[in-house]
Amino acid sequence: HLTETKARGYGISEDEAEAGTVALAVPFYASETAGAPVAGTISIAGPRVRFGPERYDELSSALHAAAAEITALWPIRTRQRRNEDGGSRSPDTLKVQAS
Repeated sequence: HLTETKARGYGISEDEAEAGTVALAVPFYASETAGAPVAGTISIAGPRVRFGPERYDELSSALHAAAAEITALWPIRTRQRRNEDGGSRSPDTLKVQAS
């Protein structure tokens, strides 16, 4: 199933958590750098009557767009957390927090 998921570009869960539900998921990454590690996933779930296979392309496109936004922001949040934990503040972090 992993090969199919990778080729398709998103994961599908049908009736796994609850009968009659479908969920789609895509990864987001620790940075926009090629080969960056996966930092997490973003998913959407709903009833099968509204999340049928005919909508998978539409829904996965929206998930990929959201995942790209999270990937772009993830390094900023990582730096902010590091600073909140007592690290030194770098000039680029200060700019982000000021805007």
